[in-house]
Amino acid sequence: MEPEDLRSRAQQIWEAFNAHDFSGFDEEISPEFVNHNAAPGTAIGPEGQRQVQERLYAAFPDMRFEIEDVFTSENRIAVLGWMNGTQEGQFGPFPPKGQSFRVRQIHTFSFDEAGLLTEHLAVRDDVAMLQQLGHMPGPPQ
Repeated sequence: MEPEDLRSRAQQIWEAFNAHDFSGFDEEISPEFVNHNAAPGTAIGPEGQRQVQERLYAAFPDMRFEIEDVFTSENRIAVLGWMNGTQEGQFGPFPPKGQSFRVRQIHTFSFDEAGLLTEHLAVRDDVAMLQQLGHMPGPPQ
């Protein structure tokens, strides 16, 4: 894929995420898609990504990702940005406290020759997120 095509795909992925829109999953995600950050037992393919996003939106109904920069390489993209949301539902073992978070994250996506999404891997600052949500003590002052 060309760099501009990859940049466009990055924008489309995050626009759909922010809109909580699953409508293109079956056409845009490979049946073999793997999300390396998904909870154990999550399905592969479009259904697995649907499961991941449903869990996130149940915990953070206003969850959004803001793109800061996109890096391309052959059939891969890396997206640097900010994830934010307010916890209004259960998040793993953590009950909702109505607190918000905003943390920097890096997400990488790989595509096959047909342009289908095949792989996702994220680097997240979960400690800062849990601190902001009130589930962990903050850094020493």
